[in-house]
Amino acid sequence: MLSTATTHSFPRRPARLTDGTTVRLREQTRADRGQIADLFAGLSSTSRYLRFGTGMPPALPRGVLDIVANVDGHRHAAILAIHDARVIGAARYVRDPDAAAEAEIAVTVTDAFQRRGLGRLLIETLTAVGAARGVERFTHEILPDNHVAHALARRPRPGDHAPATRTPDRTAPEPIAA
Repeated sequence: MLSTATTHSFPRRPARLTDGTTVRLREQTRADRGQIADLFAGLSSTSRYLRFGTGMPPALPRGVLDIVANVDGHRHAAILAIHDARVIGAARYVRDPDAAAEAEIAVTVTDAFQRRGLGRLLIETLTAVGAARGVERFTHEILPDNHVAHALARRPRPGDHAPATRTPDRTAPEPIAA
């Protein structure tokens, strides 16, 4: 059984969003399960749809919550953004089991903090952490109608470990209302 501690610690640190709001970044642990559930429950149905590519109820099904909450710091790592003692964003990677140097990333930002630079901040932080832990290539899957995520993926900055984008060929079911 894996420990709740990660094998590589990421130091907690403050960061500033584009509007001047200060957030605290830290690595997710398994003890954050309740806060992760709250993050997803607080998203609009549209944000959950764009994150998961399918309709998802506010209370994540146990199996889905298990997947996003069970980090180990190597195969699956996540960075959290905290504001006023609650998780407002998370970025995670999961390594490809057949190619450990490749990992898929996913980002979630609560509706109230979207379009304030938090997604980019989380991606930059996560990819730097992953690169330090041996991840050489990051990928992500973005729904065709997630225009904000596509714009974010097209604007790499110097030093970014720019992820490769995959757009699903399928049409995802509509969001489930809150």
